[in-house]
Formats: sequence, structure tokens, C-alpha cells
Amino acid sequence: MVRPNTALVASLLVAAPAFAAQIRVPADQPTLAAALAVAAPGDVILVQTAVNQGAVVITKPVTILGDPVLNIQAQGVGCIPVPLVQLNGPGSGTVTIADATVSSNFDCANPPTPIGGIGFAALHLYSVTIPEPLSGASGYGKGVEGVRTVGIPFVAIERSSIRSAQNDTDDCLPFAPNGGLGLDNYAAVDVGAATLVALDSELRGGNGGYLCSMFGLGCPLNVATKGGEGASAVKAGVFHSANSVVAAGAPSQYLAWSGSAGSGTPTICHTYTSYPAVIAPVQSPLPGWANSTVRAKLGQNWSLSIGASGGPVYGFVSFGWGTPITLPGLGTVFLQPGAFFGLGLWSNGTPTLVSYAIPNDSTLLGVELCVQGYHATQGLWRPVADVIGN
Repeated sequence: MVRPNTALVASLLVAAPAFAAQIRVPADQPTLAAALAVAAPGDVILVQTAVNQGAVVITKPVTILGDPVLNIQAQGVGCIPVPLVQLNGPGSGTVTIADATVSSNFDCANPPTPIGGIGFAALHLYSVTIPEPLSGASGYGKGVEGVRTVGIPFVAIERSSIRSAQNDTDDCLPFAPNGGLGLDNYAAVDVGAATLVALDSELRGGNGGYLCSMFGLGCPLNVATKGGEGASAVKAGVFHSANSVVAAGAPSQYLAWSGSAGSGTPTICHTYTSYPAVIAPVQSPLPGWANSTVRAKLGQNWSLSIGASGGPVYGFVSFGWGTPITLPGLGTVFLQPGAFFGLGLWSNGTPTLVSYAIPNDSTLLGVELCVQGYHATQGLWRPVADVIGN
């Protein structure tokens, strides 16, 4: 059943946040870095080119939208462990990034973290892809997280795919630094003690490092007991998740070859295990069956798939995320307190597609939406969030 709904449209036109200035790349500024230099807090930057934007520093709360996809890749110069998208904010405000691919894809001994930093109250990522960073492809390389924030209290990730890399090497040496490869655990997403929400996403830790000896040197005196561990997917203080793949990387083995590596059958010196997929004191799988089937974009329908619930479900919306608050007996609310609107009945209990028409009004670019369902016996459902794109 498809249930059209006009409540969201009315809310958007009447109560959406104040108009934010928009900067288009390359029409208004030649690069994302140039746009960030002139942007004011709260501005929306629309990147309308596939050209690699290289490393950037974000010092103000802004919204960055790919149109269709923002492309940021490591450059072959520098190879220093500074994030490609470096957050260095004033200690408040939100950075939102949508429709982007951020690749630490240049082989370095110290590859850069794709997204990382400090200085904001929140980081929101929508439809962001971070492939496994390149580490150790032509020598010894340190691992790196996909996303690593320090002191940012709230991080939300939706419809994204994020990988990390473990320490690795292409060498096959018996006693080299290989023995310490896996002493570090570079999670796909590491937010420290903060709250992380992952919705409809895939978070995977990097695979264990390559460890071996050859030409009859054998197992390295039984010291090869570290190095091949697969990395965690998540490190957080509080981890909320729904409909997401959250997996540690695959572990490896220490192999001893009688001849050159890859020839004959090796001796297996040690078989490693993986770190836990999630390292978080509080882990909270979110209930409910709701997700967005398409991105929220101007002039298009934003559709939510509502699963079978065995009873009526009512929807609510706020413009952006609120600080998660756990209500005894009801669950966790992610809407902004005192600033949310009712969307009416989502479903009578049967699977339903709820469709909202987003007005073709450019002033709505960058407006964030957070919707959440309520079921009389199941309580608050998981949220669904998005930022309106072009």
C-alpha cells in the first residue's frame, strides 16, 4: 500500500529552518577548499563536479552536498597522517556531509584518515562511501580508521559504507616489524566515548595484516602471536544501530614457506582472531521496521518503507537530530524536544510505503529531516534521517 502524505510538505513550507546561503562549486568558487574559506557558519556548499577536491579543512559548521557525488581522494604528496576531511571546529555546531566518496587510496607508510578531527557538537554523514584505505601495498604501512573523531559528542551515519585498514606490509620477513602489525586496532568508525548512530549502513574493520617467512626460515621463534587480527567496526561510548552490517575484519595467518612465498604448501605458524566487531560500553539495537528507499531531493518524493508492525504506527518529524534521550518504557527519542511535528498515521500494521513530496524550492537545500515512528506497544521506533539534496 502506498500512503501519500502532505503533512511533511506543510511543515517544510511553514516551519523549516531559516534560509541558508548557498555556495556552488565550481560556479561560485573553483574548489571545495575555496568554498570553505569563504563560507559562513550554517552555509550549504553544493559540489557539482566530479573533479577530485583533495584534502580540506572544515573550521565552521556547514553542510556539504555532492551533486551528484563529491569526490575526495588522497594526493600523492605529503603522506602525513592528517585527515583528508579534517574537522577543526570552534567547539559547537554540526558538520553534515552527503553523497560523497572519500578515499585514502594513495599508498603511504602513514595513510591519512579519510574523515576525522575535533571541534564540533555533531557530525552527520549520509550516503558516504569510504573504501578500505590503502596501507602497506609497497612496504610497511600503518593502519587507519575510516572515521575518527575526538570530543565530538554525537555522530550519525546513514546509508553509508565505511571501511578501515589494519597495519600491513607486502614483505615476507621472519623477524621484521611484522610481529607488531596487529597490536593496534583501527576501527572503521572510532568516536571515542561519544554516541554513534548507524542506520542502514555497512561498517567493516580492516582485515588482518600479511605475515610470513620464506626460504626455510620457519616460524619466528613462536613470537608471531600478534599481527593478523581483523579490526573492529566500531569504537564508541554508546552505539545505537538499525538495519546495518557491523563486522570486524577477517583475521589472517602467519605462514612459513620452504621456498619463495606462494610456492608449495606452507606451515601455518599461527592463526589469528579478530577484535570484537563493536567495542562500546552501551550497545542499543533500535527496534522498528522503517527505512528510506531513496534520498530526499528537491522536486522528488521521499519514500519511507514501513514494515509489518501488528498495530498502528504514527510518524513524527523534526528538522534535524536531537540529542538522544532514553524514555523509560518508551525507548530512545532522536527528535528535537519541543520542535517536532506529527505526520499522522504511517501504517495500520501492514507493510506500507509512505511517500512525501519535497517541494522544488532551492531554499530547502541542506535542510535535515529526522522522522521517527511510535507504536503503542513497541514504543519508539528507530529514526530515519536525511538531508535535502539537489
